[in-house]
Amino acid sequence: MVNIKTMNLKLIFLYKYFWLFWFKLLLKFKIKGLENFKDYESEGVLFIANHSGHVDAVLTGIAIPWSYFKRTKTIRFMTYYKYIEEVFYGPVTKFCGGYSIRPNGGNLDESMAETIDILKNKKHNVLMFPEGKKMDKLDLDKIRPGLGYLAKKIDPQIVPVYIEGTLGLGFLEALFKQRKVEIKFGKAFRYRDIAKEDDDFIIISKKAMAEVVKLREKND
Repeated sequence: MVNIKTMNLKLIFLYKYFWLFWFKLLLKFKIKGLENFKDYESEGVLFIANHSGHVDAVLTGIAIPWSYFKRTKTIRFMTYYKYIEEVFYGPVTKFCGGYSIRPNGGNLDESMAETIDILKNKKHNVLMFPEGKKMDKLDLDKIRPGLGYLAKKIDPQIVPVYIEGTLGLGFLEALFKQRKVEIKFGKAFRYRDIAKEDDDFIIISKKAMAEVVKLREKND
């Protein structure tokens, strides 16, 4: 979602609900787990989700209820640096809250430095796709260590999100093709709730993303 804290809230409201209206109309867009937002902290929250479509970040931002969004006004999301540098797509990505992340040869101290600054110092909320790229199906064996690194480094509140129905879905398809899309928000937790303190980064990442798998398997 929009990451400009000083932007007029009425403008953000119109932007958010304009797209929510169209996506609900065109995509049969459903949102579940809204009752959990009362337990989410306002700042420095790490949302984690599976990733299979180009519109996942935008849809997740739009799905966040206004009652929570007006407390935070900001949710950022990680994206591959080439999407930020792209001439046409880049400015839109930035406007919607995207910021670039570079692999840096597996050096987590370097690749996660900006995310730590955003979560801990700027106290913005962040949406992360721990698989690192779009995948046809959520696979815990494909999860990368970045999530576990952030969990142990700054211990943010973590919110699991499951996104269903966006496989191969881009912005144009979202506007012109009807499809059932569902986003589920789960209960917030800290990494110590689901993992041991001496677990390595990969294990913590997998255990945290297992909470997203639970949302996939939950039929409510």
